[in-house]
Amino acid sequence: MIDLPYKIVYGLGWSICWITSRPIVLHAERARREGAYILASSHLTPYDVPALMKNSPRDLDFISTIELLKTPIVGRIFTAMHCVFVDRSRADATAALAVTNKLRAGRVVAMFPEGNIREEEKSVINGGNFKPGVIRLAQLGSAPIIPAVVLGTKAYYTFKAWLPLRAIRYGVIYGNPIVVDPDGEAEAAKAKATAELRQAFIDLAAELKAAMGGIERGDILRRV
Repeated sequence: MIDLPYKIVYGLGWSICWITSRPIVLHAERARREGAYILASSHLTPYDVPALMKNSPRDLDFISTIELLKTPIVGRIFTAMHCVFVDRSRADATAALAVTNKLRAGRVVAMFPEGNIREEEKSVINGGNFKPGVIRLAQLGSAPIIPAVVLGTKAYYTFKAWLPLRAIRYGVIYGNPIVVDPDGEAEAAKAKATAELRQAFIDLAAELKAAMGGIERGDILRRV
């Protein structure tokens, strides 16, 4: 699979992130593992996508909604980057098969289990619900789930954030792999993995907030 479009977008995004921010990245080695896995991330802003791309040690094949295709330029870019588009209005077997094939080919599939951008109070980082599809896809693709939390990218909603000051502080943290037991009873295995993923989001957010010194809402650092 040719990843040139991904590399081009990555390069452009990396440059912008480098001149505007000083991110805190914790436990990147957990995402550096070989083989397939699902990167399941919190989702507080659209800028979580470039933050994950810049700071993940593996190339990412994102899962997004078919609504993205309504914007032609964005749709073409994401299609070229091997994004899988899901119709959330129904059980999309075609998309599930595409994701499963990617995992069986050893790729990393990135998704936001919440299904959309959430306010922090309702986010998985505070115990909010997420869609069970992430667990099902892990079962189908025989791949572990690596949870991730991204905080602080709200700063990019402001004009000042885009100045080349390296003043933005956001954080990304990766969790330990969560495996859906392939040999256990199906429903029990799904319930166990769901509980582990829910707790992982909460624990990772708390650890990242502590590492960021309490700056978790996209504040701009004071320059010394």
